[in-house]
Amino acid sequence: MYKFALSALALGAVAMSSAQALMFDSVPATVTSYFAPGGATNQAGNTITRLMADDIDMIDAFPGAQITSFAFTLVNANTTTVSFRPRVRFYALTGTTATTLGNYITGYTLNPVTMTASSATTYTVNIGPGFNVPNNFFLWAGLTFDNNTGATGATAAQLDNIGWAVGQPSVGTSDDIFFRTTAAGSFVGGNPAGGYLFFNGNPPANFAFRLNAVPEPASMVALGAGLLAMLRRRRAA
Repeated sequence: MYKFALSALALGAVAMSSAQALMFDSVPATVTSYFAPGGATNQAGNTITRLMADDIDMIDAFPGAQITSFAFTLVNANTTTVSFRPRVRFYALTGTTATTLGNYITGYTLNPVTMTASSATTYTVNIGPGFNVPNNFFLWAGLTFDNNTGATGATAAQLDNIGWAVGQPSVGTSDDIFFRTTAAGSFVGGNPAGGYLFFNGNPPANFAFRLNAVPEPASMVALGAGLLAMLRRRRAA
């Protein structure tokens, strides 16, 4: 984990409609620390880093909701502008503990982005009706970075200085642990080889991520009925 003095800070917020529910949010107002997956390797002409994943325990609400957007905050710790391609992977929980990286759910290879030197940026990705919130409201969110088969021009050394900002959950929870693969790659498959890391609690090993979902209409009706009942009880008190 690295401390980072930002010379430029650009943090974006997710635009939410009244129909969306904020399921998890650990995007910080100010970035002070980050961790880079590193290990960038040329694989058949595409230079790509290792993958790191953080555990995300969403609020226990809206079963059956569909995740429609997510956001994450990255840091370019290089002394020069770098263009690269983020690749996002989601995995399910398997086993009985939050320290088990599970089966692959889905992934998104994003368009290349360009970050100025010594900067942090929050990227928001709208995926429409993307995928369903797991029944246990838990998943792993993973990130790896590549140079789009050389098209962005990023070197392995530069990719190794692209990191994921540290952020503590304000909505939902996350254990003080994260996962990093042993090898570089995009890992479209379950349970990649790797290990679990943490920072001895200083800070807790959580990273900047945000998830929004659209609940099923029945869930929204049930929520509205619950709020109405609470309002009636308050008026009667």
